Amino acid sequence: MKRWQKWKTWLKEGLRQHFGGDAAGTALTGAVGFFLARAVIYGALAPFGVAFLALPMRNLRATAAFVGVIAGSVSAAGTVDSLRYVAAALIVASVRFILRAFPWTRRYAFVAGLPLFSLAATGAVWLSINGTAPMSILFLCAELLLASSAACVLACAFGSVRKRRGSFARETRMIAVFTTVALCVSSLPVISADGASIAPGRIIASLLVIAAGYCAQLYGGVTVGLIVGLTMDLTTAISPIYTALYALAGAAAGLCPGRRHAWSAAAYIAATAVSVALLPQEVRQYGAILEAALAAVGFALLPKSYVALLPRTKRSRHEEHYEARLRRHMQAKLHGIAEAYEDIAKTVGDAPAEALVDETEQFAIACEMVCGNCRHWPLCCQEIARDKAAIRRMLARGSAEPEDFCTALRLRCPQIDAFCTCVTFSLRAGRERRLRNGEHAEARAVLSRQYGQIAALLDGEALSLSEELRFERELERSVKKLAARFGVVAEVIAYRDSAGQFHIELCAPTLQPLMGRVDELTAILNQQTGARFGPPEQLEGRHLSCLSYAEQPAYACRIGATAEKRRGEAISGDCGTYFYGKNNCLYVVLCDGMGSGTAAHTEAVRTVKLLESFLKAGIEPENAAEIIRSAASVRNDDGQFATIDIAVVDPRRSLLQTIKYRAAPTYLRRKTGGGYSVRVIGAKSSIAPDELVRESTKLAEGDMILLTSDGVTAACSCEDFCACVSKLHCDHPRELSELVLKMARRDGECDDRTVIALSYEKTAAFV
Repeated sequence: MKRWQKWKTWLKEGLRQHFGGDAAGTALTGAVGFFLARAVIYGALAPFGVAFLALPMRNLRATAAFVGVIAGSVSAAGTVDSLRYVAAALIVASVRFILRAFPWTRRYAFVAGLPLFSLAATGAVWLSINGTAPMSILFLCAELLLASSAACVLACAFGSVRKRRGSFARETRMIAVFTTVALCVSSLPVISADGASIAPGRIIASLLVIAAGYCAQLYGGVTVGLIVGLTMDLTTAISPIYTALYALAGAAAGLCPGRRHAWSAAAYIAATAVSVALLPQEVRQYGAILEAALAAVGFALLPKSYVALLPRTKRSRHEEHYEARLRRHMQAKLHGIAEAYEDIAKTVGDAPAEALVDETEQFAIACEMVCGNCRHWPLCCQEIARDKAAIRRMLARGSAEPEDFCTALRLRCPQIDAFCTCVTFSLRAGRERRLRNGEHAEARAVLSRQYGQIAALLDGEALSLSEELRFERELERSVKKLAARFGVVAEVIAYRDSAGQFHIELCAPTLQPLMGRVDELTAILNQQTGARFGPPEQLEGRHLSCLSYAEQPAYACRIGATAEKRRGEAISGDCGTYFYGKNNCLYVVLCDGMGSGTAAHTEAVRTVKLLESFLKAGIEPENAAEIIRSAASVRNDDGQFATIDIAVVDPRRSLLQTIKYRAAPTYLRRKTGGGYSVRVIGAKSSIAPDELVRESTKLAEGDMILLTSDGVTAACSCEDFCACVSKLHCDHPRELSELVLKMARRDGECDDRTVIALSYEKTAAFV
């Protein structure tokens, strides 16, 4: 049994490799071109094959289409018409080949205009030979109009032009595909027996109408029925009854109850039989009933697995407007919550502090408690208030002694010891109140800042809802089928962001069957989309796993890092990481735990993990750093904290953004002529130590970015370090980081040292 499974897998993979993918698509393209070139309209060849060559196709498929069209035109008939269409096909293929590099050749205007130009040029020669009779000119104009329309329909069916989004995008594509199939099968020969004629092309056309009614209900059945019926009427040169017949039968298939494909088939054959029976005797086509019956039986017997592949439409006409209204509603809701958090932040921050008791009043309270009945009490209070030096001594000491008061007061007061005890108690109580009020004020400030940060995050998420994303529905279905071929049932989202960059996200409860073939999946996606996707970002949730693809920009970074722990320690207190976000930006995080050893390493790892979680969730680096800083100030249970150093490289804008909290500067080395210049980033002496330092810098090709911990530059000045880095003629980031660390090594080092180097350069696809 295992051997049979092995042979089955080998056979399946061989068939997929040799006949699947682009090979099958190329063969299908050639066959479509052949049948379209053989289509006739009232006994004459139709220009569908010439229109098919106007579609933008890749080299192999374009060659197959050209061969198929030429073979179909030559084999159809050896008439002047066939030779004329061969000449027109040569003109279209030549122009398409010459202009293949221009992006505007993928527009509908060019696709429709190219066959019109070629047929007009060859038609002018044809008119000069056969005469310019009014009927000939009329036939030529009709031919030009038919060729342009057919080119647009074929382009929509093959999805080879720029797609327009709308409520009926799927229905439009489906109608175009069914019309293309109807045009291809119209050239199939008619079978006659005992005076009755049966056309396989009309049977397949009936099958298409039933499928359209099943997929898009009344709209699909009527629309496809009209177009396919008109196509069959034009290509059979008989009484024009099939247009109305297919339209009525398609409407019946779309209105059938239960939405089961067998019901659609039964409704179609019933409507066809009634329509034929109502026609006059001389124009009745009893063969149409037999054709409809064969098509209905074929559709009813289709396995459910194949019926499930049909693009059934579940979207209503107003769904896109509903999505826009829902997006605006959620945006307003997030803005409202953000405003509420801002109000809370202001309320907490503006809370009045507890009134503090003046030092002189503390002595007055002690006098009142001990000497309330003494007639010298007001005089003693005045003498104590005048002796400022004595008050400062007692406040600094936190207690009162008899020697702190003047001699007259000591001689006059019989309870001087009790008075000193009461003053000492009052001073200590005042100090406790001041400490408690300071802690409360600091906690209120931190809480107010955190509420403000939450409000900023909600505002940012609300703004992101306003971004118009262009979803690629066809690509989503294609990737979903591709994942199923790899053994994964997944949900797929494919879209272009506001910058026009491709994003594909594939999520499933488990992606384990796909893990060993990620490179193969990436290569197929690159081939299907024409974009450049790198290795995907893998996100693991509690119940869901995701692969996130983002189109690679023109520039990228190579990264290298070197680290050394402090002498005598078992582990370094520095920790760093890097990753690519969904926006194609490279995030580099370096944290230096205070001190060295296990405690510092634990704090640095905790900070890096928190930052990585926030950044991967899409939170702006500045907001993430603010949240971590606030959390550290609230936590602060053991006095340990870590520095924060974030570098964000945006390759689309060639921009470096740095966010630092108590971190060492970043150094940017740039090529200048025959040497290097080094710039210091993030060294702001005018900003308080507890504030974030933000700075943005434009990048150029060949720039080298150095992130260092404090221990690297502890033994030298910033100017000396820049001078040494400018002398290192090395463009490999790992080698440069090792050289910098060796250069910074000194005897008796008392801190950990880490260097992360980034080289900004063009990707291989753009070199």
